[in-house]
Amino acid sequence: MGVIILSSYSAIVLVAFKSFNLLFPWAAPIILGLLCYFVITVYKFFSSEKEKKVIRGIFQQYVSPTVVNALLSEPNKLNLGGEKLILTVFFSDIRSFTTYSEAHTPEEVLSILNEYLEAMTQCIFKWNGTLDKYVGDEIMAFWGAPVPSEQHAIHACQAALNCRKGIQEINRSWELKGKKPFWSRIGIHTGVTLVGNLGSQSRMNYTVVGDSVNLASRL
Repeated sequence: MGVIILSSYSAIVLVAFKSFNLLFPWAAPIILGLLCYFVITVYKFFSSEKEKKVIRGIFQQYVSPTVVNALLSEPNKLNLGGEKLILTVFFSDIRSFTTYSEAHTPEEVLSILNEYLEAMTQCIFKWNGTLDKYVGDEIMAFWGAPVPSEQHAIHACQAALNCRKGIQEINRSWELKGKKPFWSRIGIHTGVTLVGNLGSQSRMNYTVVGDSVNLASRL
């Protein structure tokens, strides 16, 4: 737009001089226009980078790089204030984990738990899920936000199947090492859910709340 305005002004100055022998200042307005265009461009660039930095800082730990890039390309679609959407919520935990942890040292429990959480999280990210939080051995995730998807329920189920396969692979490797295997449980529910930033000014969490979340947790 700035180039069009400057080109139009130059054309007007030229026509006025040739047709009507009128002399209008040219160099100063052009230089001033170019300077303003440069300043506005730099301002927009840094504003855009600041916005992208905020989005990346919020979501890079919750979603896959694919989802982060989608958010950065269309940040106007992101509503952090909260909205009601039809989402699919996913809960998973380890069966009889308290008993399991009592039979192992704290170091062993943390090592096993970290390996398990890593495998499960990678399955969730593979199907573009949003990791909500870890609560001990429990994992909470959801699909359909922050990037909308019509396939959110299917992707959640695919992730659950991948998680199940991943746990089987972990158990086989642990059995070979003489470690006791365990099994996890997964609950999935699709429904109207409130999603957005929740917390205090010092710490925010992009999360979901509502009856659908409670039902998924009970499942």
